[in-house]
Formats: sequence, structure tokens, C-alpha cells
Amino acid sequence: MIISYILQRKKLKNIIIVTGFLSWIVLILNFIFPIQTEKPYATLIYSQDKELIGGFLSTDEKWRMELYPNEVVPELKKAILFKEDKWFYWHFGINPVAILRAAVKNTLRKKRTSGASTITMQVVRLLYPHKRTYWNKFKEMLRAIQLEMNYSKNEILLMYLNYIPYGGNVEGVKAAAYLYFQKPPDKLSLNQIILLSLIPNRPNYLRIDKNFAALHQAKTQWIEKYKKHKVFDSTLLNEASKEPTTCVRHSILTLSPQLSYVLKKKYPERQSIYTTIRSDIQKNTAKLLKKHVSQHQSTGVTNGAALIVDNKTHQVVAYCASADPTDLRTQGLVNGIEAIRSPGSTLKPLVYGLAIQEGYITPQTRLLDVPTDFGGYSPQNFDNTFQGEVSARYALINSLNVPTVRLARQIGIEKIIQMFADAHIKDAQKRKKQLGLSAVLGGIGTNLEELTAIYTAFAHQGVWQPLRYLVHEDTLNLPKVPILTPEANFIITDMLSKLSRPDMPTQFSNLENMPKIAWKTGTSYGKKDAWAIGYNPVYTVGVWLGNFSGKGISNLSAAQVATPLLFDIFYTILHKNQSYLWFKAPKNIDVRYVCSETGLLPSAYCPKEKEVMDVYIPYISPNAVCDRNQLLYTSTNEQYEYCKHCLPKTEYIQKVYPILPPELVIFYQENKINFSLPPPHNPTCDRLLSIQGPQIISPLPNYEYVIEKNNPMEVVLQAASESRVRTHFWYINGVFYRKALAGEKVFYKPHNTITKITCTDEMGRSSHIILRVKWV
Repeated sequence: MIISYILQRKKLKNIIIVTGFLSWIVLILNFIFPIQTEKPYATLIYSQDKELIGGFLSTDEKWRMELYPNEVVPELKKAILFKEDKWFYWHFGINPVAILRAAVKNTLRKKRTSGASTITMQVVRLLYPHKRTYWNKFKEMLRAIQLEMNYSKNEILLMYLNYIPYGGNVEGVKAAAYLYFQKPPDKLSLNQIILLSLIPNRPNYLRIDKNFAALHQAKTQWIEKYKKHKVFDSTLLNEASKEPTTCVRHSILTLSPQLSYVLKKKYPERQSIYTTIRSDIQKNTAKLLKKHVSQHQSTGVTNGAALIVDNKTHQVVAYCASADPTDLRTQGLVNGIEAIRSPGSTLKPLVYGLAIQEGYITPQTRLLDVPTDFGGYSPQNFDNTFQGEVSARYALINSLNVPTVRLARQIGIEKIIQMFADAHIKDAQKRKKQLGLSAVLGGIGTNLEELTAIYTAFAHQGVWQPLRYLVHEDTLNLPKVPILTPEANFIITDMLSKLSRPDMPTQFSNLENMPKIAWKTGTSYGKKDAWAIGYNPVYTVGVWLGNFSGKGISNLSAAQVATPLLFDIFYTILHKNQSYLWFKAPKNIDVRYVCSETGLLPSAYCPKEKEVMDVYIPYISPNAVCDRNQLLYTSTNEQYEYCKHCLPKTEYIQKVYPILPPELVIFYQENKINFSLPPPHNPTCDRLLSIQGPQIISPLPNYEYVIEKNNPMEVVLQAASESRVRTHFWYINGVFYRKALAGEKVFYKPHNTITKITCTDEMGRSSHIILRVKWV
């Protein structure tokens, strides 16, 4: 007994030693020859509501989409395990009973009729494809054990579901679910689950789109097996057997291929990108965009783009970069949201906002809209007409060009360009020193994304923030850049929300429950681009229509082409029968009465009926008193005006006359517009008046004229004076040249490189400039 006990203990010790030694060998081999389980996955783009909206092949050109544990439904798990490996959760990678059974059957029948591969062994074969030999089968079993050592059962099952083939370049349940059934894997029906459990055994033979008859036959057989073994409820299996199945391989749904490409390029390492896009808004916006572009095709419009931002979160909820991405004829794959184009008049609100913020104007301030030469740059209005004098509000919503450029010159173009740069217009940041006054009318490159972000700032009290494209993006570190004060921003919004304007679509003007928005349109030079960008407290929408080729369209008008689409999006998609609160006025905003003739505080001589209400910013807005209407002393017959120096003791009267700006006087005279003139000053008066002398408007100061020596051109001499002045006297280098009516154009042919030009009125008041000429 003692000897037997000793022998048994020695035997157990040897077993423990051998087992320990073998374990060390296995661990060392596992370390030296680690199993590689990773395969590259396709990049998938999802909407905010987790709908697949785009995708890209994996780096090895496969539709292999990563399946996550929460996407594996119990029915899929049961179907796969029953069919492939009933003892999956009990074995250690290989099933000895199955191996023995397969060996006996295959030996007796002298051919392979039964397999013994477990799911773990199949995963190894998917990771390390090889020919079917006994040696490779042995290595496969070793690797299966190794896989079980390193991963849990659920992780191995997930690998299997991710890597099993479905014919062609389709691998994994998730890819098959989307490509064959256009559904996520957790939304598959039992019929579809059974079909997907059958295909991997013979993926190219049983492909749905290649041999559906054979697949259907196999499905019928397996449904009977599932019934026999009560894997699923018989009622559910009967329904599955009757469920119709399409026999088509679909393409991956791409709601916005351009956005998918942008995000794939920006985040190349991410396999799943969850965007802020709302699929319902995206789809409806795409339909509207295509419809409106189609309506204007006869005019030459072939494409368009639309961008919608949720103002509460700065999230982009719709990104339609072209009217039809599948239409290669109209370059449908071009990204119309990122394409650099001229913004037309869409940047004007920034100019007016800065002018309000700096205290130059209020909405009722009168601005000149007259032909003006800005150093060789002479902008025209859209309709090639001028209106003389208009309010700032009118100039902005009617998109007049000259008042905008005059304001920009008054503020300083450097400040304007800096403001554009602060608003993240990349062209302004790159060419800050090269850009000039034309930038405020569209002479700068920008795109729909930049413009929509700027108008989103208008919906956030003038604070710019970058647009968000990812749901889980870090918002704490996003930059915030004030581009307007809350007061100036509110006044601009108020100006842009007025409905009585030429770019109001007629089909929406009398519509009930039309959502209130503030908006601005723009048509670029050459009529290549039609823009409309609008916002309210809830959404900001930017739209563009035109041609990706850059071809101009003779009758293109943003008011007729882009604005109807903008309003259609707000009304039919975003706010139909919905109400919301409008922007709240900042505390430092007030209202006052001003004279409508100047926009300044009324004087004692301003007619009461011409007083209008105006919004202003206390201590910042202009506080001057209107001087348009002035009380003058005149002769009783109103032939002459008197000053206090020459006022007679009797035979005079007092009367109020309008004193117009000099350039407005010239405009009225040249266009034969009737206006009231005060009488000329007493010719016998020998005292100079204190008011300003002639304002030389041509030639321009600080400007070099380039003139050909062999064909010298004449330079226009023109000066503007207030309405009491009748006559101008021109001098060249101190020598009298010509007498002319005030505002009359006089022509002079230069002879020298530098010439002093002087203009004097009948009261002896004068001004001068230096004319510089470069001879070529």
C-alpha cells in the first residue's frame, strides 16, 4: 500500500510537471507567435439619428463594416450558433466529439461529408486563409486554442460575424445587412437573419443577387430544421418562410457624398463618424433644392447648394452640396458648399453693422447714392441707376452699392477687412493687405460654409463660432469671436427682417403662418452666383444657385432664384405651423424721433410731419442736430441771401431753406430733378462765409493718372458746393483757367507730371488738390 501510494504521488507530480512545462511552452509560443485578429474596416458616416448616410471601402477594398455588441440581436446569435457550432460556449476552440464524428463519416463514405470546424476555427481560417490540408488543419486547431486563450467567447463570436464572407467584396453581417436589405443589422427580420446565416457556407454560390433560387431552397430546408429543434417559434418561422425577399445588391445610401468625403478626409482613422445631419431635414432639403434648380434650368441655372444650421447647437443639420450628386453632366459631385466664389452683396450687413457699432449711422441715417469715383473704382447698382439720397435701412435691404462703398471708405477699409478676417473668411486672412473697397461688394473669395457661419453669428448676438459637424465634438474648446456688439447686431437683424423690400418672394408675401426671418441676398459680378442667407432664433439657412462651370447667366437675380428656395426651406421644412420667440433687444438699445431728411435729431426748423422713429445706441449713435433746413435772411423778393455782416436794417425777411449736400446738388442738376435752392449770397458782401468751400470730386487726390504721351486724354474737373453757390472758378498752377456753373464738368489736358488744381466759388472760398500724372 505504501509503495503504491508513493508511486501514485510520483505519477501525479510528473503530470503536474509536464503540464506546467507544456503550459510554459504554450505561453512562450503565444508570445513569440501572437495571433493577429485585426482587419481594416470600411469608414461609415451616420446621421444624428444614426441612419447610415455614407461609406467608404476599407483599405483592402472590402465592404467590411464593424459590428458592435449592441447590434447583435438574440435571433441572429441563435441562428448562427445552431447552424455552425451548438457547443460554442462549451469547448476550448476545438470540438473533439465533432472531429471524431467527422473522421468516421468521411472515412466510411470516402469523401468529405461532414465538417468539424468550430466557429473559433472558422475565425482562424478567415484570419489566415489556407488550402485544406491535414497539416493546415492541425495549425488551425492550435491557433483556435490560442484564440480562446486571448479572447472571450463573445469577442470571438463578434469576430466571426464581422469577417464571414457574403460574396464579392462583402464581408460581415453588417455590410450584408446594408447592401442586401438596406437595414442596420439590429433591424433585420427573422427571414433576413436566416438568409444571412446560410450564405457564408458558399458565399459566391448562394449570393442573393446571383443565385436566389438555391438560397431560397436552402432557407426552406433550414426553417424546417429550426422548427424541428424548436429554435424559434413556429409561427415566426412560418411568417419568415412567406416573407418576400428582393434579389438585389444595393449601393450604400449616400445622402451627402460631398460631406462624407470631407469628413473621411478630415478623420481618416475613424471607422464610424457620427454627424450632426438630421436625415429627415437632409432628404427634404435635397428634394426642394433639386426642384428649384429644375424650375430655373431654362434660365441657365444648372446647380445649387443648401446648408442648414441649428442655431442652438451650431450643428449642421443639412448639407446639400449639389442639386443631384449623380448628375455628372452638371458636375454633380462638386462640393458647392466649399467652392470659393464671389459673395455678391451678402457681406454688406457686416459693413452696416460696423458703421452702427462705430457710431457713424443709425437705420434712418441718410446716405448718398450718387455716381462716385473711388480712385478709379466706380461701382454701379444692380439696375444701373442711382437714387440720390436714401436711408441706411433702405440702402441695405435694397442692396445699393455706392452707399455701402462710401460707408466702407468712411469707416476705413482696413477695419472692414479685419472684420472679415475675424469672421473667418480665409481669403481676408490671406490677402488682408491686397483687398480694397471692392471686397464689400463681392470682390473677395468665400463660400457657402463661411457665409452661413457668419449669419449664424447674427443669430448669436454677433459672436462667431465654427459650425459643428460631429455629434460628440468637444464644444468647450471651440473658439468664440465677437464680430459685432449685441446692440449693433440686433439693429442689423431688425433691418434685415423687414418684409417691404424688393427681394421678398411674391408667393410668400401674403402667406399665413410664414415664419419670421432676417435675410440678405446677393448676386455676384457677372451674374454667376445667386445667394440668399436667412436666420431666426432657431435656424440659419444658406442657399446658392448657379453653375459649377462659373458660366454667367444673363438674367440671374438672387431675389428671383435664391430667395424663393430660402423661404421654401423655412416654411415647408423647418417651421411649418410652428411658432418661436423673436430675438430680445439688448438693454442698451433705445428709440427716438429723427428728421427723415437726414436721420439726425430734429432741429426747430425740421417739419414735424417729417419726423420718424429710429433705433439707436445711446452714447454711441450720432447725436448731431439736423442742419438740412436752415433759417436764412433774404431780400424781400428772395433774390439774394444776407449774412449778419451784410444784413440791411430793413427790407429783408427770414425764411427756411433746405441746404443740400454738394454732391446731391450735382446729381439733381445732372438728372434734371427739381429741388429748392436758396438764393445766391449778396454779391456786394465783402466778407467770406464760414461755411466750407468747393469740394473737388475730380480729379481724385492721392491718385496717379496714367496717360499716353502720344494720345493724351483729358481729365475731368468737377467740384461740388452747397446749394447757395452758383459759380466756380478753376485755376491751373495759380493761373485762371475757366469759369463754370457749380457742379459743371470742365475738361483739362495735363502737360506736367505734377499740377496744382484750384477751385474757387463766387465768395472767394477755395480748395485745391495736386494732380499727378504718369506718362507712358
